[in-house]
Amino acid sequence: MNFLAVAVGICVVFSIGYLLYLSEFHNAKPWRVERAHFLKIAESYGLKADPSAHRAEGIFSGLPFSVGLKSSRGTKAKQVLLWAKLELPGDSTGLTLRSESFLSGLAKSVGPEELSLGDPEFDAAFVIHGDSVEQWKNFLTPERRSGLLQYFSQLPRGSMKEQAVYSEASFNTPFFLRKKLVRLLNDNRRLAEALQGESTALPVGENSGLVARKLRKFAWVTLPVWGTLALVSTQAGSDPSDRAFQFLFFTYALATLGVFFIPHTARALLQGLYAFLSAIAVVLLIVGGLHGLEIYEPRWFHIDQEYGAFFTFTVVGGLLTWGARNYLKTLNQTLAVVKEPEANSKLGL
Repeated sequence: MNFLAVAVGICVVFSIGYLLYLSEFHNAKPWRVERAHFLKIAESYGLKADPSAHRAEGIFSGLPFSVGLKSSRGTKAKQVLLWAKLELPGDSTGLTLRSESFLSGLAKSVGPEELSLGDPEFDAAFVIHGDSVEQWKNFLTPERRSGLLQYFSQLPRGSMKEQAVYSEASFNTPFFLRKKLVRLLNDNRRLAEALQGESTALPVGENSGLVARKLRKFAWVTLPVWGTLALVSTQAGSDPSDRAFQFLFFTYALATLGVFFIPHTARALLQGLYAFLSAIAVVLLIVGGLHGLEIYEPRWFHIDQEYGAFFTFTVVGGLLTWGARNYLKTLNQTLAVVKEPEANSKLGL
């Protein structure tokens, strides 16, 4: 038994050491093998490889395309970046687009106002900025919107700017690079076809399901948090404040779980709940400030002089909950843009 434990320990230590070695030395044999496969795969897609620069260039449906590998130092260790660039057709100067995410929800309160095309799914799925809505509508035909919903949304760190679509994925080890490369090439090739009008648009009344997937992903990420807090809260005492926290955590857990069964209702409920938490954070900040200045001493509130930790925790928590509220609101906010003109036309306005 002791021998088995020692053997397992040695294997674990060796594995960790090997992974650290690969993350630091990008000239190691596994990286060289993957770079050779990178060139072969790129050539199989009709691209011209440049081994000295670890990149390949070519044409996808008439659009210039390039892909490559480069070493980069991240915040903690070296990384290998797999990058791709697909140039856009026509003039798209000043147009920027990226997938809607939780982080974009955080930035909505202070960032520039985004544009709305009146397409509920597309507006909910992407953050859109540009000079004018009309310019976007002329560029983003139904076929192009369909392609962006299906393929651009799959690109790692995808962004549309400077008249091109950029994407990149980072790797600390070479083990999944080949798989990611094939998917990156396929998505860019299909996106190029859509941007050139070679793919069909989604039928009227149908959607790609992208927004629904975003909502489910949000639920998968947040449900364990609220579920864990709900279970932990059951071990607390029975005084009114403990009961209040139990009720709060279980409410959030059930509302998040409801996304899988009644997505629209659960989304609206969660949006209100996260707004409620944000309001609580603001109240706590105000009361905490008054408490620190010894202006007001509430019976239900005491910090024990740990003001720095309290304010940091409350500010971060407030930003996160407000970002979650904005993100959930975005997933359905543009329906009103479409429904209002329809309602007016029915009324003869």
